Amino acid sequence: MAQDLTGSKIDSNNVVVSRSEDGGKPVAIGFRAKKANGRYRYFWLYRVIFNIPTTSLATKGESITFSSPTIEGTVFRRNKLDGENKHPWKAEVTEGDTGVAQETISNWFTTVYEPDFSPVTPTITVTTQPAELTEVVEGSISGSLSVVASTNTSYPVTYQWYENSVDSTSGGSIINGETSASLDIPTDLTAGTYYYYCVLSSVGASSVTTNVATVTVL
Repeated sequence: MAQDLTGSKIDSNNVVVSRSEDGGKPVAIGFRAKKANGRYRYFWLYRVIFNIPTTSLATKGESITFSSPTIEGTVFRRNKLDGENKHPWKAEVTEGDTGVAQETISNWFTTVYEPDFSPVTPTITVTTQPAELTEVVEGSISGSLSVVASTNTSYPVTYQWYENSVDSTSGGSIINGETSASLDIPTDLTAGTYYYYCVLSSVGASSVTTNVATVTVL
């Protein structure tokens, strides 16, 4: 590591030798820092040049106190141009922020992050479909249907639930007022089979329709 960061040389006896002519080559440094809310913010510093570490040896009588060496680096702009013909020096992202893909976080330390300025196509991703309810009892109806979804932009996802007389996502009727991610099963249903689905929308994105959820009232 000393050789990589500072240009020091390991001799044939495995001794680290630092010389006045030494100089570290530029390296990229990736790390993360925990925020007050428990989430992590991830960083890449693209071009860092480190100086020779400083070592403090304090003498007191016949004893010598050794302190851990410290090292300082200087951050420079990257020589490699990005997609906008600029020279980046830092990249940073916070996990859980709107529009941040999980793959970006999970792959952060796999390779040095490369800026991507390609146009973003707004999309809605459904991660949890509404599940069927098959044992709802007439007269004591409870329970709900829910959907979990996200979008890759800063615009929120909006919801509209529909009911249908057949197992289909076309030809259904809007349920007025049901515009959240969950739908409470109507308590006045009589014995029979009912079908529900949700249409999700977001600014600039194509609408997405969930699977049909069957509710069977006994």
